[in-house]
Amino acid sequence: MTYLLDANVFIEAKNRYYGLDFAPGFWDWLTRGCSAGLVQSD
Repeated sequence: MTYLLDANVFIEAKNRYYGLDFAPGFWDWLTRGCSAGLVQSD
C-alpha cells in the first residue's frame, strides 16, 4: 500500500509538531518511506 500525502501534511508537521531541528527522526522516517515507495507526494 502506498500513501499519498498532500503538501499540507509537510507544512503543518514542520510548523506545528515536528520542526526540522526538533524531531529529525520524523523526517528521516518520512525519507525512508519515500525511498521504499510507501509514501508519495504530488
